[in-house]
Amino acid sequence: MRLFLVSVSALLPILGACAPLPHPFEDDKLGPHAELLAVPDALGVVVEPVRGTPGSGDALAGAMALALQDSEVPASPEAGNSRSYHLLGTAAPAGPGAFDIEWTMRDAAGREVGRETGHILLPQGADPDPAALAAKMRETAPKLAALIQDTAMDEHQPTRRLLIREIAGAPGDGAKSLKRSLVFLLSRSGIPLTDDAQHPDTVAVAGTVETHPGAAGQDHIKILWHVLKPDGSEAGIVTQENDVPHAVVTGQWGDMAMAVADAAAPDILRVAETVPKG
Repeated sequence: MRLFLVSVSALLPILGACAPLPHPFEDDKLGPHAELLAVPDALGVVVEPVRGTPGSGDALAGAMALALQDSEVPASPEAGNSRSYHLLGTAAPAGPGAFDIEWTMRDAAGREVGRETGHILLPQGADPDPAALAAKMRETAPKLAALIQDTAMDEHQPTRRLLIREIAGAPGDGAKSLKRSLVFLLSRSGIPLTDDAQHPDTVAVAGTVETHPGAAGQDHIKILWHVLKPDGSEAGIVTQENDVPHAVVTGQWGDMAMAVADAAAPDILRVAETVPKG
């Protein structure tokens, strides 16, 4: 097992540190095309195949996963981990090709978090396309996302407004997945997020990913989280790096993005909170 190492460098001596990522990243156990959906301490939502729609259950699950992703919730219809929420859908006929779907969100222990009901019209005579169906689920997905986004991850009391910028340099879907995962975790922690870069109290977080070829089909990944003061100067950098299978880096990051964000978020907040308010 190799650890995805994280270190913090800031403009204040008390923040100089180097420590292992608290959640192991078990890349040695991955096959060459495995998606990183087995990180044991990551969060996210597993969307189960919808019951009551023979032949369409998997497509509907994939569509809801896409719709949840549009609501900044990391979701997958494929696999989960020990901390994943599970979303179960049960459909009832509501007319020719139409179904009412009752969605039930449960936490990792199986406790019900909440329910929402949506309506879907399935196309006739063709296999449903998850991407097309996702557009029809965008009314229900934000309500489901709110069920878990409103549940605080910890008792952290935020003091700064954070602007999460686009991630630069990440191959595959890393840029989108990393930002989505960080926004999701910070939102669930009660951290105030903003899109207002001009506000005098906004602290920006700019992520960059560096990729270098390694041995035996591995790439060396280095992720730099630059924490920027309202005047644009740098308050500190959170750095993470590890060797990752090339096939994973260039594809869907899945729970790897969540594990990276889960590990980086506490140190990003530590640095952000050293910035004096204007």
